[in-house]
Order: sequence, then C-alpha cells, then structure tokens
Amino acid sequence: MLKADFPKKKKNALSEAQQEKNNSLAEMYNKNGHFPLVVILDSYGNVLGETGYLKISPDEYIAKINSFSK
Repeated sequence: MLKADFPKKKKNALSEAQQEKNNSLAEMYNKNGHFPLVVILDSYGNVLGETGYLKISPDEYIAKINSFSK
C-alpha cells in the first residue's frame, strides 16, 4: 500500500525529491487530477480499478475495492 500526499500549504511542502516522485505517480495514475483518488493495481502496476470518496459503509467500500480484482 502506498499513500501519496499532495499538500497545498507551503508549511507542509514536500522535499523536491519527494515532489518529483509524487508528480511522476500523478502523471501515471491521475492525469485528470481527481482528489481523493484510490487506484488499485496488480503486482505489475496495471490499473485494476479506481474510486474515490463514496458515501457508503466501510463494508460496502471494501466490497467495491475487492470487486476490482475479479
């Protein structure tokens, strides 16, 4: 699991190296700039599915994420 943070406030700014890594991730997996975004990948880095905030129960959210691997 990887959590990439994209802080907006200068006081929370990332190091230049980390910002470059995050920009690379965004270019690969979030070209439309959706936030928040959850991307489910296989072990090869292929996108199985995407979702974001959903107003559903935790069990429903887990089922949604699990549905991407089928």
